[in-house]
Amino acid sequence: MFQQGQQIADISLFERRRINLGFTSGSIHPYKDFPLNEIITTPVIFDVNGQLSAYITGYRSALVRHYLGWFKYKGIHPRPNMGHESGEPYGSMSKKKAIRELEVFEAINRGFEKYGYRGPLIPAGYMEYDIPYNGENVCCSISKTHGDTRVLEIWNYLYHNPVTENPRLFHQFLKKLNEWLGFAYRILREQSVLPSPESIFLDNYAFFRTNGGYGISRIDMGSAEFKNDEARLRDYADDIRGWANSFSFPFNPFSYAARLKMSPKEILIKNKKIDIEIEEVKRVSDERIEVDRRGTEVLYVAKRRFKISDRLEKSFSKAFDGEVVPEPFDERIINSIFSKRKAVRWSNRTFW
Repeated sequence: MFQQGQQIADISLFERRRINLGFTSGSIHPYKDFPLNEIITTPVIFDVNGQLSAYITGYRSALVRHYLGWFKYKGIHPRPNMGHESGEPYGSMSKKKAIRELEVFEAINRGFEKYGYRGPLIPAGYMEYDIPYNGENVCCSISKTHGDTRVLEIWNYLYHNPVTENPRLFHQFLKKLNEWLGFAYRILREQSVLPSPESIFLDNYAFFRTNGGYGISRIDMGSAEFKNDEARLRDYADDIRGWANSFSFPFNPFSYAARLKMSPKEILIKNKKIDIEIEEVKRVSDERIEVDRRGTEVLYVAKRRFKISDRLEKSFSKAFDGEVVPEPFDERIINSIFSKRKAVRWSNRTFW
């Protein structure tokens, strides 16, 4: 495990597990005029005895440093004729989805450039392995990345390291977080990009460096469609807005989940087996859980929490509806809030 402050720190606030990438046969396909052939001479596949050093970001993704900068490889762990229930090959990508993701990144970049921002990922191309699945070789998409700090990592960090010394600074951060998430969805709407419903969670959004600070964008787009469906996009945006407010307002799902003997994920996805009511109470106090006459767990939330939550929702909506173009996150604020960064084990996905 590398230490914070080494190479990876310039694109991620958090640590990544180091791995090696070995070599396998295949072909390289640059995206448009990107000079992918100049930086990659042989395709790579996960291998503990390999030669190329990388940092894990998911079960099939890694960050690799080349002379042109940091690159995200998505498809490092393919298996011959092994697939998911979705029909996609295990540990890699189908050629169709690899190309689609690159096309969507190009569209998202156009959206950010319209407002004077550099986008999060530059499509570089894909590698095609000599590894079959459903009669077609599997692939690994490659993009140059400007940041890979996942929003879910931030969320996880703030649970373990709550901000207590400078709440005003934290509220500024939350406001800007909601603005940027709303702005990210505005970019998707303007570019007629519709993400898949299975990929709306916070681990598919990342902080990236742009214009002297940080922005936020969607980064997992292999299953996205080029489709103008504002109703569905607004539904997805509402879900993300709820997740963003759960950083602190109106309640912290981790503490209540522990008291209810449930996982936070069960609460946040509104599992039908759960019957929780949120009621407004006049007294300013910490939230509490009581059992009503029906034997139902009732979550009482202090009124001040609703006021803060309403302000955050307005910040999200104004950015989504085009009333506000957010300024970048100030790097000093980010470093102040996240001053004691902990390792996050992406290989095990231990967020719950």
